[in-house]
Amino acid sequence: SRASSSLTLRSGLQMPLLGLGTRRLKPGAECRDAVRAALRSGYRLIDTSATYDNEEDVGLGISAAGLRREDVFLVTKLPPSEHGDLEDVREALEGSLK
Repeated sequence: SRASSSLTLRSGLQMPLLGLGTRRLKPGAECRDAVRAALRSGYRLIDTSATYDNEEDVGLGISAAGLRREDVFLVTKLPPSEHGDLEDVREALEGSLK
């Protein structure tokens, strides 16, 4: 299926070509349910950002789908305010990973 098509990155990781974008999902049940449903339907890439204010719900949706975290390709973006020095970037990325 198209949801399972992927691209091999230089690192050897397989990155799915299609995924669920979460920008327009409201934080809370809407986001959690959409992520869970997408993953149960075969999607393995979820796109989010700290600026969407739904990263926690994305994580809960991944857990609710019953998948291991390493089976999901998660994409996030740094807010422009975090594009400073290395420590700012590191803190922002660590916050997204929680």
